[in-house]
Amino acid sequence: MACLHDTPSTRLVRRRFLVTSIAAWGAYCFAVSAISGWFGWEPPKGGLGLYLAAVLPALPVGVAIFAWGRYFSELTDEFMRIVQVKAMMISTGLTMFTCTAWGFLAQY
Repeated sequence: MACLHDTPSTRLVRRRFLVTSIAAWGAYCFAVSAISGWFGWEPPKGGLGLYLAAVLPALPVGVAIFAWGRYFSELTDEFMRIVQVKAMMISTGLTMFTCTAWGFLAQY
């Protein structure tokens, strides 16, 4: 995605973000597959191991959120930064709305 203001530092920032995001979401897919039993491993049925297995997919999500924050802080083009921040806020809001509605539908 080349643009008029594409500089070597901007390309480096974008590349670092993409590599971190792809690695984080790959780890997320692996973690979900592992705790779902796709690799022949069954998570513990109780105790501390169950809690650790349940939290395992959240760790790569934290890494992905960190990657977004680092990307926003290192991006030098203010216009592109605000466009990205607005897109992130809209997607976060839609996700929160959907998960809240889903949770209440499941509850009631």
